[in-house]
Order: sequence, then structure tokens, then C-alpha cells
Amino acid sequence: MSQEEKEKEIMINREDILRNINPKEGIDLSTFITTHKVKPNQYFIFKTGGPHFFDRCKNKDVVDPKYLDLSWPFIYNVKGVKNKIITGSISKVKASLGYIGCRLQHADEMRETQDFRTPGKEKFKKVIKEYEFLMHRLVGLAFIPNDNVDKTIVDHVDGVRCDYKIENLRWATYKQNSRGSAGQTPDPDAVYEIVNQTLWFHGKMNDYVGGKQLHNKHKEQTVKQLSFLEKFEKELQGETQ
Repeated sequence: MSQEEKEKEIMINREDILRNINPKEGIDLSTFITTHKVKPNQYFIFKTGGPHFFDRCKNKDVVDPKYLDLSWPFIYNVKGVKNKIITGSISKVKASLGYIGCRLQHADEMRETQDFRTPGKEKFKKVIKEYEFLMHRLVGLAFIPNDNVDKTIVDHVDGVRCDYKIENLRWATYKQNSRGSAGQTPDPDAVYEIVNQTLWFHGKMNDYVGGKQLHNKHKEQTVKQLSFLEKFEKELQGETQ
């Protein structure tokens, strides 16, 4: 399958997901996130109906079937171009931790970044600052009532950290949450296997292809879907305006 065909498939899948979702069930993240100022009317969380991060695995034969269905909480980004449906992810560096995280834009904070994709030129630009949030905590804050001030941690009932479905989450104290979390013995073989797959480890960072072309392709394809997405987003935002 070519890159263009893969991108087209992603767009089609996105529509399939949203057609089964009631926009009025989305909860604006800015209404309950207190640690950072998230822009109102941009991010909406749904309790079910989305894919899991592991659904992106190429070798789905080895993936537990429960991670391959559309039954997972997800976030819809009204202003997203490439990533309108946010399912979260786990970087290879944090793979051993197992927590699914996502990055959300701050409402008004900016940061300065340098464009390293243009050798020999020092180009600086300001971009919206992003913060990382854990999916299971967002799900807990949005959908699980908590009337105990001592319970400030969203805990995984069965201990599986990448399972952030509502039925697997509960509010807990630090002591309850720390059960079974004793320090792990470092596994150099496992760490090497992960690190060995990175470009920087082999001195091949120059092989990195800038994302500008991909960004433009995704933008063009998204524009073609505006008739459907605009309708969905108007219903979604209409609930909070």
C-alpha cells in the first residue's frame, strides 16, 4: 500500500468512527482540567467509540483483540488537521511505563523553537506550547465521580496501565496506587532492542524526512472532508456555546 493510499484509508476510518458518535456526548476538556489552561471548545473527550494506540500496529496478529476494536475513550480536536482524533501514544523511551499519553495545546502560552530542517540557517519561530496529559487521568476526571478528597490518583483496577477504559479505572489514594509498583530490575537487552531502532543511535538523523510535505498532504485531504466534519463540529461545539 502506498503512502497516499494509507493516508486515504486513515481519513476514511476517521469518518467511520465519527458517524457512530453522538457529538452531544463529548465533554470539553477545558471544563475540568485545572493544572493548565486548555483552550475552550477545542478538545472534547468521549467515553467510548475510538481506536486504541495499539490499533496502529502493523502486525495485528500478535495484538490482543481487545485493543483492535472501536470501544476506547478518545479526544476529538476541533482545530486539528492531521490529528483530529486523538487516541494517545507511548514513545519507545517510555514503553516500559505503559501509560498512554497525549499532548494538548495551551490556550495562550507560546514557546520559541528552531527549525533544524534548514541546514545553515538559524530560523526561530513561535509556536503554541503543548503539555502532556495521561489518557487514563483525563478519562477519570471526565467520567468517574470522586467524592473522596483523599483519593487523588486515577488507578488501573487490573494493573494494566495501557487499559484506560472507564470500567478499568477508579480513584485511589497514593498508597493504594503504589501496590505492586516496586522498582524494576533494568533489562539491558530490552532497552537495547528499543534504542537500536532509533535513528540517533545509528547516527542517521540526517535521514529524517521533514513533515512539511506530509502536513500539506493531510491538510488537502482534510479540506475534502469539511462538509462532514463541519457538521459534526457544529453539533459538538453547539453543546457548549
